[in-house]
Amino acid sequence: MFTEFYQQLTDYWFSFMNYLPTLFTGLAIFLVGWLVALFVRKLVKLGIRVAGIDIAFNRIWYGKLNAKERQLRERGWKPSQLIGQAIYWLIIVTALMLSANTLGLTAAYNLLENFLSFIPQILVSIVILSLGIYIARRSARLSEKFTLSIGVQHSHEIAVFIKIIIIIITLLAIIDYLNVVPFISLAGFLIIGGSILVSLFVIVLICGRPLISAYIARHSLRSYLHPGMLIKFEDKRGRIRTIKTFVTVIETADETIYYPNHQLAAITIKKLKDEEDLSDR
Repeated sequence: MFTEFYQQLTDYWFSFMNYLPTLFTGLAIFLVGWLVALFVRKLVKLGIRVAGIDIAFNRIWYGKLNAKERQLRERGWKPSQLIGQAIYWLIIVTALMLSANTLGLTAAYNLLENFLSFIPQILVSIVILSLGIYIARRSARLSEKFTLSIGVQHSHEIAVFIKIIIIIITLLAIIDYLNVVPFISLAGFLIIGGSILVSLFVIVLICGRPLISAYIARHSLRSYLHPGMLIKFEDKRGRIRTIKTFVTVIETADETIYYPNHQLAAITIKKLKDEEDLSDR
């Protein structure tokens, strides 16, 4: 019995010694991959920062920022950090896959290989999501400014609704691209399509009257006012820079005001009527 135990122990020892070079090779491959990942991450982050991509991204993504807001954004995540970390983990996973192949760990190698093959779809999904969020933010901001300029109430709520709709459409597009839940993506697109039609109808009902009145007011204002004219409104004084389709741009001593045409037309007509009443008396 002791002889059999000694023989098994000897066989295990020789098997381990024969496997030891392979183990060291696998560990060396992973160690080299880890060092390469660290170096490449630092190089990529430095290159992106030197190229000014971080600053350009903040300007495009967040728009114009003051000094305080810019400092707050710079403390958060940056494209250089995100891209650097993504490349770092890509190299680490590749090194793990090569090490698993060297060590003969077939199951681990196949799992990592399947994960790597799925990475391009993940990257495309991230790009689609980023574009969708960017378009949603810009669309919400433009819609809020536009509805405010024509005097529509609840302009912020309309902007938030538009943002949510665009983000939901983006998420459904990603689900459809990844083919995760085909039924949900198809049903979701049908629901969103109907929601968009209903939303457009509601927006036309809400904005239609102010749009028409603003367009008519523009022609009325051009009969009484002209660029460069000094006017008084709401206890303010300013010169008209231009009369646009829906708003009149007025330069005051402190700021530039975009005043809705239909509101300015009502003030102007009331003022003219008051002057006529005074002259009749």
